[in-house]
Amino acid sequence: MYTFQQYLSLDKCPKSLATQFWYTSIKEYLNAKSAYDVKKQVLSAHYETSVSSELMNHKSDFFKQKEKGQPVIREQIVDNIDMCLAANKPFKSILCHPFWQLINCNTPSCQTVTAILANLPYHFASLILKEDTYGNEMIKEKLHKKTQDKLFYELNLNGLTYWIAVSHYLPKTALKMHSQTLQLMAVQYLIKLSVISPLNAITEQLTQYLTFSLANQKSIDTELYPNIYLNLVDQKGLHQLPLPNSIVQQPSNSIRNTILIYELLTKKAIELNLIRDNTSSKTLFLNFICFSELPLLVHFLFDHPTPPKSLAELKRQILEVL
Repeated sequence: MYTFQQYLSLDKCPKSLATQFWYTSIKEYLNAKSAYDVKKQVLSAHYETSVSSELMNHKSDFFKQKEKGQPVIREQIVDNIDMCLAANKPFKSILCHPFWQLINCNTPSCQTVTAILANLPYHFASLILKEDTYGNEMIKEKLHKKTQDKLFYELNLNGLTYWIAVSHYLPKTALKMHSQTLQLMAVQYLIKLSVISPLNAITEQLTQYLTFSLANQKSIDTELYPNIYLNLVDQKGLHQLPLPNSIVQQPSNSIRNTILIYELLTKKAIELNLIRDNTSSKTLFLNFICFSELPLLVHFLFDHPTPPKSLAELKRQILEVL
């Protein structure tokens, strides 16, 4: 992980995205409905602790400003919020996560990207990095299938950092995988993570930033990479789903549109009791979705007279048609 001072040294957009994600994560943790509700609950938790009142920010618009991406300047405020909430993992780790340093990198190279990935938690970094004969860390060119599956199916900010790094910031020769395959996996990962996490609040800003960043402009043959997946989804005719007008009016390759499709599919799976309404079950279902099977998935979930009673049955129904 990086330090709070390194968070403060980020460029304006990455720092704003990090702050918004930090705030939204706290909001979701508290199950709060607004910035005011977040402030109310944080201060309520504060009064039950021994944290000095002088070290808390009592401004009425503090969290409202963070919701808009205004950076947190005082590290002590972040630490005290963590002390008051006493979550299993400090929210400060979001601001100090290597992901923001990665997307802040305007002149990426194998060396700089590898150094950023090395700051991921050790258990994760050891999956993707190895030492050369001189003891220098380098990215593994080829991953064991079990490792690749673990990286793709466990949805968190560590995984997103890896997939964005290998698809967007590293030369095509860095990994023994086709560049479009990497981009496809990265945007699939981004969409899935957006469905189950507070990242959803910044996904559109993030993809826009990645698309028009200096790093992207200096990459050879790099496409507007979300479109690779979004166009594939659109080609499956999923515009036939009962989408709200506000979504239908968006461009067909809008990442928000695609996230909503995934959310609708997940909601339907919950309604049919195929999965439970919790993060682990939703993750299981999102990893179950294969873009080549989307039309059949929609058919069996929404239109078939006898809906499946389990994911295994759903998969069997799809395979029988293919």
